[in-house]
Amino acid sequence: MARALYLSVFIFASLLILYLVFGLPHEPASESNPETPAKSSPASTRSSKNTPEVQQEAAAVFVADHKQCTELQSRIDGVTRKYFDDERLSSFLDDGFSVDDITLAIDALRNPNFAREWRNNYRKKDSQLDTLNEQLNKALRAKMPDLPSGMGVFRGVPVDRLEEAVKNDKPLEISSEETLIVDDVAWLIQQPNLSDATIKPFVLQLEDINARLGRSYVIDKQAISLLDVAAFNRRPALAQWLIAQGATPASDAYLGTTLDYVLAGLSRFPQEALQEQNNTVAAQIALANDLIEQGQRSVSEFQNDSFKSRFSANLFIFWEGVDEALELNYGFDLKTVPIMPPLTSSRSSELITQIQSHQEAMIADQVGEETAERRSRCRSFKKQVAEAWSPKWLSSELVDYRDDELYEMAPELVMCKREKVMFTEARPGRRSDFDEGRYYRVLSDGEWQLAMSILDDFPEAVPRVFHESVAYIPESYAAFAGAGLVPDAWNFSYLEDNDRFVNNLQKIEETGVGLYMTDIYGRNFLFLAVNAGAPEALQYLEQVGVPYYQLPNTPDPLYLALYHVATRDRAKDAKAIINILMAYSPAISGAHLAQMRVMKLKAPSLYQDIVDEHPQLTVDDSNVAYPAYTCF
Repeated sequence: MARALYLSVFIFASLLILYLVFGLPHEPASESNPETPAKSSPASTRSSKNTPEVQQEAAAVFVADHKQCTELQSRIDGVTRKYFDDERLSSFLDDGFSVDDITLAIDALRNPNFAREWRNNYRKKDSQLDTLNEQLNKALRAKMPDLPSGMGVFRGVPVDRLEEAVKNDKPLEISSEETLIVDDVAWLIQQPNLSDATIKPFVLQLEDINARLGRSYVIDKQAISLLDVAAFNRRPALAQWLIAQGATPASDAYLGTTLDYVLAGLSRFPQEALQEQNNTVAAQIALANDLIEQGQRSVSEFQNDSFKSRFSANLFIFWEGVDEALELNYGFDLKTVPIMPPLTSSRSSELITQIQSHQEAMIADQVGEETAERRSRCRSFKKQVAEAWSPKWLSSELVDYRDDELYEMAPELVMCKREKVMFTEARPGRRSDFDEGRYYRVLSDGEWQLAMSILDDFPEAVPRVFHESVAYIPESYAAFAGAGLVPDAWNFSYLEDNDRFVNNLQKIEETGVGLYMTDIYGRNFLFLAVNAGAPEALQYLEQVGVPYYQLPNTPDPLYLALYHVATRDRAKDAKAIINILMAYSPAISGAHLAQMRVMKLKAPSLYQDIVDEHPQLTVDDSNVAYPAYTCF
């Protein structure tokens, strides 16, 4: 039995002791732990009551502004989200709806991510790995019928002997007590130090070369077969050999096809390999062309000058310019890749209508009878906001402007441009052969010297990986400094939304990082604290004397705070953050007041609270215009 199984048993045994000693509290069904009926009849949706709390809330004055409409939608989402449990979805199959009907209904009423997960789990439910896990847990529960539902054991991937052999660079073998399954071979394929010749004998040991991978396959959970895995891991020769052995390309109009995995593998080559002739790239393209000739189609689309996977969880993306390099150097035109039409089904509309009816009954029962009227008022409020303020959203075109031009249009555009520049600079490191998974495993184990030696061979990955490493493991800063891998200047764009980093400032300071430093654009830690929406961190920085900054063509901290509240609707801790920043007595510009006008429109109560305390932020609608541009 594999190591992961032993680990699961150990954890299970530990929890079982606690269970036997202390017992398990028996809680009645509640909103957080509902007992959902299997069938989806209207009567079964009324599982909770209009409590006094609900009635009291209904009597309260409801103001249709961004805050209250967002809170109302959050409560509604909490009810509708619980609707899509596995038991209920299975009942739709019993009622004669197809997998395609259910997939499209989940996509329309929940979200594509959940639809992908459900569809993928359904098609893998009879996989070798899932069947083994089901048998293991069935036997366990036969012996321990009172076992809590959340506890169980699982067969690990790969089997122990294979993992130990790869880790210690020894000949691959399995014991007579271990059973090789397709997931073990998939794991071998993803090991970059193993040759195709080493892997093929294990493929031949499988009873079914087209056996489906289990739901717990970790590299890409939507990969269905060994052929997908070989294509994704840039092993075109192995993929062609698998086809010769009888491997069948997968095709799913929602989850993608084997051709998509070939394109995903192509997108993972280092950019320099696409700019000049490379034999493996050429073989990957030949594999794509062969599959296209066999009738394979891609579930993808061109969007914003990039070619990307449409449904397969952002399986791949080719940025602008890559298509030109592929056509110039390999004669492969991404624009000619045949595209599969979107998934359709005969009864999805019927199922969507049925579900909506049931959900409305649940919402009225659990959120309140007045919910429909309030939702109508919120829709009117959103329409009113859109009619008063509809800025032009800029994205890819940001890099075509100078910073001073963008700052004049809207200060946040400069920040968004710098994010795009950062992503562009980080792209070569993501496409290189840098084994990021191994690096972070080594770093997490505290093997600093080994981690630095891995990174030292990939200088293009250093800027991004340095910032991410120090953010999650502050102690690693000393290792970077000792190895000479600390950049000459930080770029806080890498850490812009990293709450963990910002809320760990004291620990970070202890490692030798100076909180007074500025990044390549002159921004200091106030930038990070404001962007993370972290008032405690901001207060700490103010207490230790980190100064306010107002730089040319750079949004200052107060502007960023107002932008996050007004344009991006982040009201949480808004007053606390603005109060701390106003204590610095920053100069107030027309750009600040423009954001205040947006706040006055979208969150009038919050606006009034802020101007009551800081009257210099009061807006005169007659001479303050709404911002004409923004970005996200």
